[in-house]
Amino acid sequence: MKATEIKLNLKTIEDANVRDLFFRLQNFVNESLGLFAGFELFILNFTGAVTKQKVRHNLGFVPIDTIVTHNPKNLTITFYPDEFTAENVVVSSSGAGKIRFIAGRFKEGVYGSA
Repeated sequence: MKATEIKLNLKTIEDANVRDLFFRLQNFVNESLGLFAGFELFILNFTGAVTKQKVRHNLGFVPIDTIVTHNPKNLTITFYPDEFTAENVVVSSSGAGKIRFIAGRFKEGVYGSA
């Protein structure tokens, strides 16, 4: 069992329909947990506008997905995924302020694909 996985003791559930329901629920939760595997939270404090600043991420792979989770000053934040490497993400900010973002790679195919 992985650290990001739940394992229910389904043997103790006598009703077959209830056991099947919990089995499906367990699989759904485990697939959903895997969806966010490999993401890290980053906090940046810009002292002014920056253009294409490299930010070390230590993920061990090239991230594809970035999501800003907190931007209290409503700064314009731009990521440059074509310039991401296994060491850095590249970001610009329109001004001074603190932001939080997650970077990583969503697991493909869990909920379908575009």
